Amino acid sequence: MPVSIPDLRFQLIAWFTWATAMLNHRWSSPEEVPTDLPLPQWGWEGTQGW
Repeated sequence: MPVSIPDLRFQLIAWFTWATAMLNHRWSSPEEVPTDLPLPQWGWEGTQGW
């Protein structure tokens, strides 16, 4: 089933919102970044596991 433009738009906005929030969290040094940061799986139905 093809994805409608509103669905695609919603998913892209959700992904960019999440990615921006993750990138805006700054650590003072690379050693401070947690090694177990979650990376959600994305699909046309939204995030999976979050």
